[in-house]
Amino acid sequence: MKLFVIALILASINMAFTVNPDFIGVQDTGSKSLPTMDVELSIDCETKDLTVTATSEDEPIDGASTVMFYTDYGYQPLPNPGKTGSDGSVTMTVPGTINFLTGLFILRVDHQAYQSREIEFAYEKCFEDPPPEVEPEPVVDEEPEEEVTPPEETVPDEETSPTVNESKPEVIVEPVEVPDETEESTAACPIGILLLSMLAIRVIR
Repeated sequence: MKLFVIALILASINMAFTVNPDFIGVQDTGSKSLPTMDVELSIDCETKDLTVTATSEDEPIDGASTVMFYTDYGYQPLPNPGKTGSDGSVTMTVPGTINFLTGLFILRVDHQAYQSREIEFAYEKCFEDPPPEVEPEPVVDEEPEEEVTPPEETVPDEETSPTVNESKPEVIVEPVEVPDETEESTAACPIGILLLSMLAIRVIR
């Protein structure tokens, strides 16, 4: 008895998730002049409820009727019809035990303004292991990287700019002795005065 209870607990844990079933087949019926519907399904694996969403060009379809058929024992409808609301969705409760959901199902969606759509699917994903819970990675505040600014190019001033050593031959200028005209003139003056004085003495005599 304990083992049976444990098995039920484990089964309920595995069933407590929602899946989108894979479509085995899709068929549109009715007048080809009418637009088609886009239908999405999601299954709550714990409650077995099926949520149907009908849209057309991303707009919800209100008032579409939904019927499910079980195919293992013939094409028999299940007593769970539904009708979409203003958001285009409806949740249908599926009767039976978990073992009842191992067969194929067909969902039919009808609306007078659209072609009818039939979708064949299964509850197969509910018997698989639930997807592992991915723990969010801790957010680490990364320090912003310091921006390294390149050194500014400085233009040296003309006054402080280093002079370029130009290899020019060094010219040595030797001083040239220039005769001093004043000294010659001053040296010549006493001789002239002497001559003049001698001439003057002779004339007097």
